[in-house]
Amino acid sequence: MKLVDEKSWNKRAFILRVTIISVLLGAAVVLAVLSYLALTQYDAEQANTSFENVAYSAIHALERGFVARQNGVLSLAKNMAYLKPNETEWPNVVMPGFYDSSVALLRAASLGDLIFMPLVLPAQLSSFETFFADYLLSEPNIPINATNIHQFYHGVFALNALTGPLANRTYHDTTGETLLFYSPNNILVPLTQFTFTDFFGVRSLALNVHSTPEFGPSLDSIIKCSKHTEYVDADNCADITTMVTLPLGAAPQDVTHGHSMLLQPVYLNQSTSHLVGFMGGGFDWCELLSPLFPLSKSGIDIVVTNGDLSLTYVTHDDGVVYKGYGDLHSKQFEDQEVGAPVFEPHNYTFGDCTYIIRMYPTQEYLDAYKTDTPIFVSTVLGGFMLLCALVFFQYDRFMRHAAHANEVTLETKRRFVRFISHEIRTPLNALHLGLEALTSELSKTVNELSFKRSHSYDSLPSQKNSPSNTMLLTTLRGWQELSAEMMGNSESAVDVLNDLLNYDKIEMGTLRLEFALVSIWETVETIAAAFVSPAKNKNIHISCDNSLGSFREDLEDQDFCNYVVVGDAARLSQVLRNLISNAIKFTPESGTISVSVRRVEAGFLSHVPYPEGASSLFKQPRAGSVRISIADSGVGLTVEQLAQICSEGVQFNANELQAGQGSGLGLFITKGIVEQHGGRLIVSSAGIGAGTTFSVELPLFHGPLPGNQSSVTPQSRYESTPVHKVAPESVLPALPVLEVSAEPVHSTSLTKRILVVDDAASNRKMLIRILASNGYICEQAEDGQQAIDVYRTSLVSGNFFDAIIMDFEMPVMNGPTAAKVLRELGCTMPVLGVTGNLLPEDVQYYKEQGATDVFGKPLNLARFEEFMRKCGVC
Repeated sequence: MKLVDEKSWNKRAFILRVTIISVLLGAAVVLAVLSYLALTQYDAEQANTSFENVAYSAIHALERGFVARQNGVLSLAKNMAYLKPNETEWPNVVMPGFYDSSVALLRAASLGDLIFMPLVLPAQLSSFETFFADYLLSEPNIPINATNIHQFYHGVFALNALTGPLANRTYHDTTGETLLFYSPNNILVPLTQFTFTDFFGVRSLALNVHSTPEFGPSLDSIIKCSKHTEYVDADNCADITTMVTLPLGAAPQDVTHGHSMLLQPVYLNQSTSHLVGFMGGGFDWCELLSPLFPLSKSGIDIVVTNGDLSLTYVTHDDGVVYKGYGDLHSKQFEDQEVGAPVFEPHNYTFGDCTYIIRMYPTQEYLDAYKTDTPIFVSTVLGGFMLLCALVFFQYDRFMRHAAHANEVTLETKRRFVRFISHEIRTPLNALHLGLEALTSELSKTVNELSFKRSHSYDSLPSQKNSPSNTMLLTTLRGWQELSAEMMGNSESAVDVLNDLLNYDKIEMGTLRLEFALVSIWETVETIAAAFVSPAKNKNIHISCDNSLGSFREDLEDQDFCNYVVVGDAARLSQVLRNLISNAIKFTPESGTISVSVRRVEAGFLSHVPYPEGASSLFKQPRAGSVRISIADSGVGLTVEQLAQICSEGVQFNANELQAGQGSGLGLFITKGIVEQHGGRLIVSSAGIGAGTTFSVELPLFHGPLPGNQSSVTPQSRYESTPVHKVAPESVLPALPVLEVSAEPVHSTSLTKRILVVDDAASNRKMLIRILASNGYICEQAEDGQQAIDVYRTSLVSGNFFDAIIMDFEMPVMNGPTAAKVLRELGCTMPVLGVTGNLLPEDVQYYKEQGATDVFGKPLNLARFEEFMRKCGVC
């Protein structure tokens, strides 16, 4: 029945899963399509909005520009009237300084060219032509002189045809009658002064522009307007010529420019009845339009229409460029036209002077606003929905797999910890106990022998100073010293193992604390006292100060000794031991260490969570917090090191400061234990060489302590005074230190000289004792650099070595580097690497740098002698 129910549930779950996935897949497709369409439409709207903004802005700017240019030409016309106010001089006048000031006038009026044209009646023609000939010869800016004037000047001339070379279309005009269009005025309006361009040169001088269909109708409209308008409204009589395509007479496909001219009448005596001439300001449409699109993207078609003539321009990265003759915009964008008239005729206009500007976007312009956003967003949304479907489909299987993998990992980790704890602790424990027993027995024996020697009977002086007794006592003391050092090494190994195990527990959250009421001062006092002897050995001054009762109200409180911390006494002791031992380790000789305990009245006032089983211990009232500070005068820390100091596996300059010892886990474990007590670990330092202060802050309570508390005082202090050790006469000298002999010593077949290189003094001493007991003469070095120095000294003194035994990891210079340097110096003797780094890549690297062979620690004497025989030394 259970199997049937499970199959039924699996079937329903499968159907539900397929249904949900189908819905999610459909939603992914719909969402992707809709988001793509919406964002594509948004890009198109952005492009259209941008185009309209640019187009309307350009039209408004163009209208303002036309007004500014008209005012510029008007000001020049009025200036001309004031410069030549005598009507009898006209039309035989020119504008003084025209060519000299033309550049500035063009810039001021924002124009491309300027022209001045007096109004000449047929009766005045002969006099004007004579005057004009003299002017051409006298004007230095016109390249005409007495020798070539007949080539360029034949009097006032007019055009009799619209196309063809200019020389074939001209005739001497003496009547002012027009041939190319109808005009009610028989007048001559010769080009007297104008700025020369590529299209209008010297040969255009004296051209009767009234005879041309581009200028004539506009001049007639100004004349008519002047007859019907008062001077105050004469500004309304301004006009514009029809658009002139350049080059003149070119076919539509050869046109490259469109040119127009703004015209203003010149009135004398502020009277429209005294019309004596005209001032004109011309411009090229391409140059006029370019400044209107400074930041626009490429691809806006601009169609300029004047009557039946249209020219098309297009925006480009460099401004506006000519596109072609006629209206060339794409009919696809007809409905997006933005246009307006920019110059409309007045009531007296004869010709078609209306100009209309129309703008259209192009596909290039719209494409510039297209982005990858629609594709990206639709892909992301669709992919997200698809991912949701896949995640949902795989969720159960992944969760089961993850749960199974987690169980396997936890079980493997537990087995590993168990294996490490058993397989390493067991031999270490036996070694530790054996060394402790050996040390104890050696101490007893040494003490007994020393006592007997010092209390021997006077009748037996020979026994008191017997050489055999002296030698025995020296040997025993040597072994006593050696066993003590071995004990320290075994303890270090146990500490590292403990750090590893504690680290695992803190990482797993399984570190159990046995909470109780702890007299924090007694704990600090006890732990600090245990380090007095190690501090004296380094000549370090250590002090311990209790300031728990330093507050006034505490001094009057007879229960001051009831300050307690709720915590695990063993773990808190571990914290203090770690911090004080670190202080001693990193404080140089003759340094100072200060341990202080004080109360912080406002510390940790908020509730700190504790395990449920210890809740009954926290019914005592709070007393702020207690801060235990361990300050040393050691190496100090940088700001960067302070940020990393409590991370797991962190050691700074381990070889130089710790002689390669330590696991780098102590402070990480200390921080974890303190935090599990609801406290915090604070590290501060003023910098390198300024010492470091580690402060442990824990919640403090009022509470009775069991037992006798009379030993605790409100303020107590003790100090340890550094002891300078001086050996008394009764103490036998230590074993002599082997040094390099100053005289050559040649090795014999039975005596071989070995250089032992290791940064650990105990390792060197142990290895030297073992080798010396087997007949070798040994010298020592602490690092690779010292080994190189000793080798060089041996070359000078002649005390050659037969082999070198060298460690891998050492300060200053490691083993492989030293081996390489020795080989470069010509060393051919066997170099044996003895190291704990037995990974294949480490062994291979050592050999590549020059080691003859690499052995693991500890060194096996039989294997070493076999190595020496293979090398031909023994």
